[in-house]
Amino acid sequence: MGGSDFTGASAKGCNFSGSSLPKSVWNDCSIDSCNFQGLTASNVSAQSARFLNCDFRNSILDGLNADGSAFTNSSFSQCKLIASTFTNSKLYSCKLDYALLCKANFDGATLDGCSVFGISIWGSDFSKSDQKNFIVNLPGGNLIVTNSIEYSYFLYQCIENSNFKKYFESTSEKLVLILGRFTPKRMVYIDAIRNSLSKKGLIPVLFDFDKPETQDLSEVVLSLALISRFTVVDLSDPKCAPHEIATIAPHVNSPIAAVIEKGQRPYAMYSDMMRRYSWVLEPEVYQSHSEIESVILNSLLPNCESYIASR
Repeated sequence: MGGSDFTGASAKGCNFSGSSLPKSVWNDCSIDSCNFQGLTASNVSAQSARFLNCDFRNSILDGLNADGSAFTNSSFSQCKLIASTFTNSKLYSCKLDYALLCKANFDGATLDGCSVFGISIWGSDFSKSDQKNFIVNLPGGNLIVTNSIEYSYFLYQCIENSNFKKYFESTSEKLVLILGRFTPKRMVYIDAIRNSLSKKGLIPVLFDFDKPETQDLSEVVLSLALISRFTVVDLSDPKCAPHEIATIAPHVNSPIAAVIEKGQRPYAMYSDMMRRYSWVLEPEVYQSHSEIESVILNSLLPNCESYIASR
């Protein structure tokens, strides 16, 4: 039954379990309480269709195009949906447990109340999607509810995997976010900061990469600052640094330590940040890139560690 066309059809209570329907067309269908368990149907088109109380468990639906469709109280548990398209679709109270959704496209989709234990979403696009109430069922009957499918996996690992928790905690203890001006002229100073931190066993992270499509730059900076031991900012020839500090300072309780080249002055609002937030520290002055290591190791690092110890 490959290539079958069910466009505009209505069906209720039908049994399609174990069928083979590759490249079939289900556009504009209205399907209620049908059994599709074990269906083999790659590259199916089901655009602008409605599926209510349907069971797709253990089906192979790679390449499905469900643009603009609605799935309510339906099960895709252990389904194979690699490279499928759910753009502008709606999934309400669906079971996605153990589903393989690698490289799927959920741009503009709405997902609400779906269970996602064991889901695989490597390389999938959730940009501009509306995500709510993802459920991760834990052993013993407990559950996690979160509004991000990406965070659901992270939270599960934090709660259930002791090795993951230890790894995350140890990484956070060493991570240092570096902010500044990443022009060719300034990179020699940024590299000196990074090398100095590395010598003390810390893990410097330069914020100098493309932002994820689902986040603006401020969100990325804040996310990195929240998991860092402290933040180092080079205030010399600032461009984005004032905005970045204003973004992260109200939300962190870890030191924000600044350095600045001799002969320059911190931007006007930095002193206000220092008065308002005790973790925004006095800038350390360096005369050349060769002096940065001494400033970092002998002054900036001790000041940061002193603040951390006093919390």
